Amino acid sequence: MTEGLATGAPATMILGQQFSHLSYAASGEGGLTGAFGQVASKLSFLLNPMVLAGAMAKGEGWRRSSLAHLVSRSPSFPAGL
Repeated sequence: MTEGLATGAPATMILGQQFSHLSYAASGEGGLTGAFGQVASKLSFLLNPMVLAGAMAKGEGWRRSSLAHLVSRSPSFPAGL
């Protein structure tokens, strides 16, 4: 999907290509609801408080780094970012 968007393919063509994926997911136990429920349960570990706290700490560390300082002073970014 990302490749199609990057190459400028029409949105209708990209969505049409995804129908086979959706039909395969719908053929499993529970249909689409079951398929998306399985994905959600696999990704639920990201809502762990320790993972979220680590991500926040990492973001704060980057914000305070000199790299972030250089990026925020770049003329291509609006002031204050």
